[in-house]
Amino acid sequence: MKDPFKAFTDEFLKQEQIDLSKNQAKDSKIVSLDDETNFFDLLPLTSEIGELEGFHPLFAECALAMTLVMPLSYIALTMPGFKNHRKMLDKVDAKYQPENPHRPMFEADFIMWSLFDVEVENTTKVLADVVRPLQASLKIDEDQMDLIERMRMSYTGVYLCEEKSEESFILKEIPSGRQIEAILEPGWDEEIAEGDILLIRLIEDILEGTYIQLSSPYLVNSTENDWIEFFSEHGIEQGETFDFEAYRVFMKRGIAPDFWLNYIDSACLSISNMVVILEGTPLLSVKKDVRRF
Repeated sequence: MKDPFKAFTDEFLKQEQIDLSKNQAKDSKIVSLDDETNFFDLLPLTSEIGELEGFHPLFAECALAMTLVMPLSYIALTMPGFKNHRKMLDKVDAKYQPENPHRPMFEADFIMWSLFDVEVENTTKVLADVVRPLQASLKIDEDQMDLIERMRMSYTGVYLCEEKSEESFILKEIPSGRQIEAILEPGWDEEIAEGDILLIRLIEDILEGTYIQLSSPYLVNSTENDWIEFFSEHGIEQGETFDFEAYRVFMKRGIAPDFWLNYIDSACLSISNMVVILEGTPLLSVKKDVRRF
């Protein structure tokens, strides 16, 4: 069977015209690229930055990167080699309904999972991997490509809030034990208290050494020890034997493709003013209802 990623790249590079003028590939208008055009020239920078006023600059950069990753990924899903993957995503979308404000899952989490976490059948690649082979053709600079790669490597982790201020939070990652400074969206300082457990996807600002959120946090009604026990049961131990890469992969894929999506959906305790509270760890809420696609 031909590699679906190579098939997409080959087909894309055959085209004399490409579509990057809008965020949604299905609704976009064909535009031409000449030798002087960079894909940034095709993005609605003014409106995007205006909408993101008040957010961390790195968050704005990630949002702009997504205007490249999402259309290319959605175009790839129309290719025959991605047919089964598209069907799987449709099933997961129908099950969890991330666009429904009355369901617990934030839409951003589903999008991040579909682009950066779940592997395409019979490959070790995720949808966002369609971008790298097109770097030269689309004139994507190395800094932007590095940011996309860091987003690809990101994961939704479990953290204990140890300290907070109006500017940032000191979080301890469970079970690695490492401390990080995180800057969240305005308003979360009123919702998160010291001692709270958070489930959240973060990305590092490598210039400042801090982290910013890629999606909104879920508050989890549990304790640090509950999570340490959970991770231990799945072979992820604290201390000298801690394996960061095994932890990172587990937080992206769990023991089934929709493991963490299922946890969010089934463990929801309450939803109020966009604050979602989850009950317990996946020990009870997910293990009995894991689906494989």
